[in-house]
Amino acid sequence: MSSVSIRAGRFGMPRGEICVMIVRAICSSGGSARFSDIVRFVLNRGSFDRHRIRQRIYYHLKRMCTRGILVRKSKGIYELNTIAPFCLIGLEYPHFSYIGGLGRRLGREEPEPLVATNKLEEELSKKFSGFRFARKIIITTPEASDEWRDIIDKLSGMGFEFIMVSSSTLVDIRKMGDYLTSIVDRLKAGSIPIIDCTSLTKIYTIAAIEVATRECLPVIYIYEDTGELYWLIGIDEAMRRAIKKLLDLIQ
Repeated sequence: MSSVSIRAGRFGMPRGEICVMIVRAICSSGGSARFSDIVRFVLNRGSFDRHRIRQRIYYHLKRMCTRGILVRKSKGIYELNTIAPFCLIGLEYPHFSYIGGLGRRLGREEPEPLVATNKLEEELSKKFSGFRFARKIIITTPEASDEWRDIIDKLSGMGFEFIMVSSSTLVDIRKMGDYLTSIVDRLKAGSIPIIDCTSLTKIYTIAAIEVATRECLPVIYIYEDTGELYWLIGIDEAMRRAIKKLLDLIQ
C-alpha cells in the first residue's frame, strides 16, 4: 500500500488501513457490497483481530457514510458515492473511461484519441483483469469535426462519443475547467476517468491537468512524432493521491 501515514483509530488498530480495505472490498464487488462480503474481504487480506472485526468494520462504515464516502443503500449494503478516485485503491476495479480532445486535422491521418485509447488498452489490460472502457468521450469543435468528417463515423462505430465546444470555451480556462469538471462528475459515478491532455489548445491542456490533480485522476499525453504514451499522472501516483484523499476525509 502507499507510504501515506496511517493513524491508529478507536479500536487501537490503524484507522486508515481498515478504511482502505473497506474501499477495496466494495470496489472488488463493482462499487456496491454486502456487509458480510466486506467482512470476508477484510479477513482474507488484513491482519486484524477476528473476534471484534465485525464491530470494527461496522463502526468505520458508519463513519465513512457520515463523511460522504459511502452511501448505505439498504440494510447491510454499502455503495461508494462515486467510483473515482477511490476505486484506484488496490487496483480491483477495471472499468475506466476516457476523456480526450480532437483538434484541427493539419494533415494527420490518425486521430490522437484513437492512438491514445489503443495504447491505454494495451497497457492497462496487463494491469487490470477484465479491463474495459465504460465510455470514451472526445471533446472537439465544429471546425475540427468537419475536417475529420471521414473518420467521425468510424470512431462513433467504435464507441466514441463526441461533445462539441465553442472556440470561446477553448480559450477561457475557467469555462474549460468547468466543462471538464461536469464531464468528470458524470463519468466518475461509474468509472475511473483518464484524461488525455494531448489535443486542442494549451488552455485545454492546463484545465485538464488542473481537474485531474483536484480529482486524483490519471493524465496522459501522446507524443505526436512517435505515438508514445506518457503518463503525466500515472496510475500508481493517482492511487497514492486517492489514498491520501481518503485518509484526509476520515480524520
